[in-house]
Amino acid sequence: MTLVGQVRAGDFWPIDLGATYWFDNEAELSPGELDLQLYPLVGVAFPEGGSRSTFSAVEAKAALCPLEHRLRSGMLIACAGMQGGVLFARSEGFVAEDEQARPLLGFEVYARWHFRVAGPVGLTYSAGAFVPLFRERFGYRDGFGRFREQFRIAPIGGRLDVAMTYSF
Repeated sequence: MTLVGQVRAGDFWPIDLGATYWFDNEAELSPGELDLQLYPLVGVAFPEGGSRSTFSAVEAKAALCPLEHRLRSGMLIACAGMQGGVLFARSEGFVAEDEQARPLLGFEVYARWHFRVAGPVGLTYSAGAFVPLFRERFGYRDGFGRFREQFRIAPIGGRLDVAMTYSF
């Protein structure tokens, strides 16, 4: 869920401000993936409720929009800025259950086309890319002590969104 606003003051470039909350995303493991066999004849039972890792995040964003091209139906703008926040990871059904919070920080560039529908109501399309400064990775250790990566932040990401807008 994302909430975005734009501040305009006189002849200064517009500033986009935003806040995002990423709801829980779960990654469940099967008994074969967890591999709790310590020795061929001795094993640890797969947890009754299963094993899973849950990830969520909260971010704040700020971007400056120096390029603006007015069109008859609205405007096209280009923006660049930063985003920062916290990524939360929680594990359940493991020998060593854990909760962690790690920082998120990155750069973002995007283009936005704002189309006026009627009066203050509009439709906005955006496309862009972001580059994280920290590439956190999460995983677990199997029964043989090997680290198994479950999630890692990509070296570059993209965004594509559509939003209804209201200007006041």
